[in-house]
Amino acid sequence: MVLTIPFDNLDYNSRREHFPVLRGSCMHIIPYENFLIKTSKTADEVYAILANIAEPRKFFKQDREKPFCGSFSKDKFKLMRCIQYRNSSLPVLNGKISADGEGVNIEIRARIAIYACVFYGIGMAFLLYATVSGLIEREWTLSLIPFGIGVALYLLVMLPFDTEIKAAKKKLNEFFV
Repeated sequence: MVLTIPFDNLDYNSRREHFPVLRGSCMHIIPYENFLIKTSKTADEVYAILANIAEPRKFFKQDREKPFCGSFSKDKFKLMRCIQYRNSSLPVLNGKISADGEGVNIEIRARIAIYACVFYGIGMAFLLYATVSGLIEREWTLSLIPFGIGVALYLLVMLPFDTEIKAAKKKLNEFFV
């Protein structure tokens, strides 16, 4: 049985307990998500599955046979979904594999790539500055333009991230069942 559990606001000990908390389909404020996959497989079986579903990341796009690309070792991994299109909001899955009495816990932290985070952060800071300076100078209509662009930029980051993280979770659940 595979159970996906979010552990954003839980301390270390309560993460280890088995309880059926499943995340709804709500979007986060920032493109970042933590979740836990509990499986009854052994650590060696999990490592073998990772070897079967992941291939080394290639610089140039080529035909990829496996659903994930990245690197992994015995107790941790860093993967991304192999896609045939461009998506700067593609989540990077940093995972840690730890044995439990009943099986294996796979703790995964998903975030966007650092370069995309820096680019979006600078863009949002500029748009926030433009909106606030328009409000200070009492130019209400002019401050709506950067605010609208900021909302559009936020949605252009979060909607693809949310879609891709759901697809990655679905694929991982398929392989670890």
